[in-house]
Amino acid sequence: MSRLYLRVWLAVALAGTLGALGGLAMAIIIYDPPGTVAARMTGATLALLEREHVSQDRAQRLADEWNTFVRITDQQGRILVFAKAAGRTAGLNDEARHRIELAGGQRLETGEFGVGRPPWSAFALPLIGIALAVGLATFPLVRRITRRLEAFRQSVTELGQGQLSTRLAVDGNDEVADLARSFNRSAERIEELVRANRNLLANASHELRSPLTRIRMAGELLTDLHGVPEQLGPMREMRSSIGELDELIDEILTASRLEAGGQPDSPQLVDLGQICTEEAHRAGLPFPLAPVRMMGTPQLLRRMVRNLLENALKYGQERAVNLTLDQDAQETRLIVSDLGEGVPEAERERIFEAFYRRRGSSEAQGGVGLGLSLVREIARQHGGTVHCEANTPQGARFVCRFPCSNPSSS
Repeated sequence: MSRLYLRVWLAVALAGTLGALGGLAMAIIIYDPPGTVAARMTGATLALLEREHVSQDRAQRLADEWNTFVRITDQQGRILVFAKAAGRTAGLNDEARHRIELAGGQRLETGEFGVGRPPWSAFALPLIGIALAVGLATFPLVRRITRRLEAFRQSVTELGQGQLSTRLAVDGNDEVADLARSFNRSAERIEELVRANRNLLANASHELRSPLTRIRMAGELLTDLHGVPEQLGPMREMRSSIGELDELIDEILTASRLEAGGQPDSPQLVDLGQICTEEAHRAGLPFPLAPVRMMGTPQLLRRMVRNLLENALKYGQERAVNLTLDQDAQETRLIVSDLGEGVPEAERERIFEAFYRRRGSSEAQGGVGLGLSLVREIARQHGGTVHCEANTPQGARFVCRFPCSNPSSS
């Protein structure tokens, strides 16, 4: 049973039922079987008769004390003494009568007024009634509490999925309401911190663009005005470093937008084959691909393909980089492979972490940066997945899969 309210309600109802069963057990223990009181009354009367004559007053006191009746008759059946408990006019229990013959032909008879152990049927209906009453009375209360807990669980799930604006409705002044207030304060604080971090990241990235532009312009001026050859080692290194920084800033801005839960444009029908062909040509890889259409954001898909190709060229050492794209009724598959050193199995998930540095990588190679992290996030934004596996005969193979749930055609 997975529903909390059912478990709580059943626990309360079971507690009430067990209480009723406990009462039944106590009643069975306390109440005497039919005839027990009458037998005791007979014994007391016999003991009294051995000492003295039982008068009407004495018999009345015995009847009142034992809540019974007592009758002594002679041999002809005439009543000599008769007494019954005060106020009792009915309810004689025929099963609880006790008779005994006395000396001289007299007879002693005692009986109970409906006392003794009651039958099971006397407790069955009250027990059922108690269980129903407890269940009906507690279910609305339990359901109200657990419904609020279910709303809290849903809000925590939404917050964990990145919906930082999620808030809980505060209802009442009990512990659950206090929990909702604490959750709202925490969610608000988290949203503020994340927003400040994103703003700082975006502003810093934009601010870095200005000095990079000035450095690039200074390099061009050195080339144009002072005749510094572009092929000179330091100049070539400077241009390469500026390009890497510019690329990193662009990736940081893209990551910031994706973490904010938004996309640059609304999804549309995209020719992924054309995007792959253009990015392969840009990387110097002649891979003309057939049209493969899917719903997505062109800018993000282009960034994903570019990052995969650049990663393959960087770590595959530009050896046998291959790009394939196919589609069937269930999914669209994009595969980028190389014949480089490959990725150890223990690191095939970690390389999708931002700025993860592979073991044994040199300072010149650096870490993986944001490239593969963006690839996975873009795939997730499109409802897809990406993973790394070993290539045959060597190297790494990155496989992206996108479901064909949206309208598409190949």
